[in-house]
Amino acid sequence: MKELPTMQELQSFITYNKTGSFTLAAQTMNITQSAFSAQMKKLERLVGVKLISRSTRGSRLTPEGELFLPEAELVLDTLERAIQSIRLASKVERPILNIGVLRSLGDIRLNGYVSHFFENHPEFSVSIYDMEEEELLLDLRENRIDIALLYLPNNKDMSLYESKALREDEFVYYAPKIIDQVKEATLKSIQQFPLLMYPP
Repeated sequence: MKELPTMQELQSFITYNKTGSFTLAAQTMNITQSAFSAQMKKLERLVGVKLISRSTRGSRLTPEGELFLPEAELVLDTLERAIQSIRLASKVERPILNIGVLRSLGDIRLNGYVSHFFENHPEFSVSIYDMEEEELLLDLRENRIDIALLYLPNNKDMSLYESKALREDEFVYYAPKIIDQVKEATLKSIQQFPLLMYPP
């Protein structure tokens, strides 16, 4: 039987497409750049076509690479679903819900959410990650977490995600120096001063 690409080679190829860089893809896969490059060359040899165009100005997927990418993603997705299905059928493993939580939200309120979730969905396991906003948004985009709990960013495009408000936030703004500069301490007037921030 003809040798086929390994799962790791397919995952490396998919990771390259996400990062657009051999260096970043190698770091993401936790291997050296030379090992990553060797994987891509082997993958191209096994497939029989050039998948990545390399030049002194950088690299990018070839038209053949663009065609191969969704097929590689489908193979990995099918394998992951097959493994999950057989584990669930044999009760070896419950599905894991990965949740990223903004560090400044704290854990008291989160504990209530998790308890409520377990009462209604005992078939799940939950992994919770304490993260900063940029890391949290990156992991959500890269599908490393399923749910992100954070203050809804004002300067980020979140149209690709479904958002649910968990609560409204209340805070106290203490800045006596603005009293002489504004007639009324409204939210709009307060926001004109550079002191508005969440506490660490």
